[in-house]
Parts: sequence; C-alpha cells; structure tokens
Amino acid sequence: MPTLNDLSSEIERFVSQYRCGNLNFERSLVYDLNKNPTRDQNDSPGWPETWPHNDRRGVYAILSAIEVLYVGKASLSPIGARLSSYFRYGPNRECQTYSNHVWSSVPTHVVAWAVPDDRFFEASALEEYLIRILDPPDNTTGRRGT
Repeated sequence: MPTLNDLSSEIERFVSQYRCGNLNFERSLVYDLNKNPTRDQNDSPGWPETWPHNDRRGVYAILSAIEVLYVGKASLSPIGARLSSYFRYGPNRECQTYSNHVWSSVPTHVVAWAVPDDRFFEASALEEYLIRILDPPDNTTGRRGT
C-alpha cells in the first residue's frame, strides 16, 4: 500500500516532470480524525477542527496511519465540502464515516494539497496521475487496468 511519503514524492515528481516549475501545490498539516480533548495547541489539527485547506481547491488523501487509502480531488467545490461528504459527527461528537462508503482500513488521518486559485483545473490532472501511479486500495475508478 502506498504511504504518505510515496504520495509526497509523486506530487513532487508530477510538478517537475509534467508541469512548469513555478506551479506550487501547498501541502497542509496532517489532520487527525480521532477526537482528542487533550490535544496540545502545538499538535497538528484534528477533529472537529476545520478541514485542511477547507476553502481551497486541490487534492486530498485519506490515510490509515501513514498508508494512503484514497486520493480525491476538489476542483469544482472546496476540499472541505468533499471531505464532509465522507465524515460526520457520531453520537458523542466523534468522527464517523458515512455508511455508504466502506473502507479497506479505518481512516485515521487526512492531508490535502491546495492548488493555486487560478489553476483549480490542475486538481483533476494531479488526482488522475496519483491514482494511476499509486493505485490506492479504496479508489474504485481510475484504477490500473480499468
């Protein structure tokens, strides 16, 4: 299964080989889906705080620990809207997934890369590239051989 490091490396490769060197994808901190009431202010953001790059366009990855489960894009709507279609509040305000999506492993983290506002269309190309190269287990369209 691809890791977060693999994902980061492939994004760098995508930019250097297929895009102008001046294209900058802005990576977020890794967002923790597990609610932690004792979270230190210096820790990475997490549930129920605002999604990473909430109001921007780009790509996001849903992880189980450091392994990439799913890569998605937000080119027509913001990243926050896309992530909210997968996760919601549970009975005790913990993070739960919607039952219409079955995960191969329990999602624990999210990370996002925002694209420049005037280049929102780059999210689609980057997402397709990452799915083809990394073949995350929970991406069902765009998989190799399909």
